[in-house]
Amino acid sequence: MEVNISAGTLTLGFSKGEDRLKTLLDFASRENQKRGYLFVSKVLGKHIPVKPSVMRSVYQELSELCGSGPSTYVVGMAETATGLGAGVADSLSCLDAQETVVYQHTTRHELNSDIWLTIDESHSHAVDHILYEPTDELRKDINSAKRLILVDDEISTGRTLHLLAKKLLPELRHIDEIIIVSIVSWLDTDKKQLVTIQHPAKAYCCNFEPL
Repeated sequence: MEVNISAGTLTLGFSKGEDRLKTLLDFASRENQKRGYLFVSKVLGKHIPVKPSVMRSVYQELSELCGSGPSTYVVGMAETATGLGAGVADSLSCLDAQETVVYQHTTRHELNSDIWLTIDESHSHAVDHILYEPTDELRKDINSAKRLILVDDEISTGRTLHLLAKKLLPELRHIDEIIIVSIVSWLDTDKKQLVTIQHPAKAYCCNFEPL
């Protein structure tokens, strides 16, 4: 599949999901020397208007792929996936009323608050991601979480999520399952190794994968 945009031509190969791609996203150009194209989601409501019922169906589908489980810490990636992460976390909390779910998203905004950790997203126009220190009450729930779920709207290389997991895992001593959630993933077999975490926890991806 070839997509022509003003920045050039994108050539896409698929292992599955091609039939669903057009309902999930479109493509655009952007003024960025690191990456001249942009995936424009049709289901997030960030750039293109969408019915809340469509957004909710995406949250529910992804949360059901994750399944219910023990206490869960969900992190959404700034900026595009902040709402997606919140929706997935909310839907997870509805799957099992007994499950403790805590949600936090990274940000690029500087606040007068204590920074917990930072990572960089090298291909982005704004590379810094910040997680600020949670309140003592929420930090207690986060520290005791047994599942770590990282949410992004799309995965290109896996590098950013890999870095985030490496920073978080030393802080989260009880994690026994790591889930990477995205609407689309462009990772081939080799690149999927980048999101494999050197940790005894089970790790896998939940997404619609038009790859």
